[in-house]
Amino acid sequence: MEMEFTRPAYPVVPLALTPLFSVICFGIGLFFAAWLFVVISSKKGTKKDAGLKTPKKTDAATTTATGAIKSNPIFAELLLASGASFFLGWGSLFLLLWTGVFL
Repeated sequence: MEMEFTRPAYPVVPLALTPLFSVICFGIGLFFAAWLFVVISSKKGTKKDAGLKTPKKTDAATTTATGAIKSNPIFAELLLASGASFFLGWGSLFLLLWTGVFL
């Protein structure tokens, strides 16, 4: 029985670029995560003009009983969360490659 040697697998991304890709992906992911935090924290219990004065003409479809503007940016939240998750995941992968943990 004869053993056949195969060529070793080489990384698709050169190892010299993994620190750069890790920092860039983490930066973009943290930007999206911070943006998501701002979107979520700004929609709860805020009025349209930050409490300066209440607009005289209000539409019942856009305001609640307390005067807070109803907004449901679920699509925007999902998009921001997906972007943050994607870039933080790739940043973690490149960080592992940078430190020598080859997956």
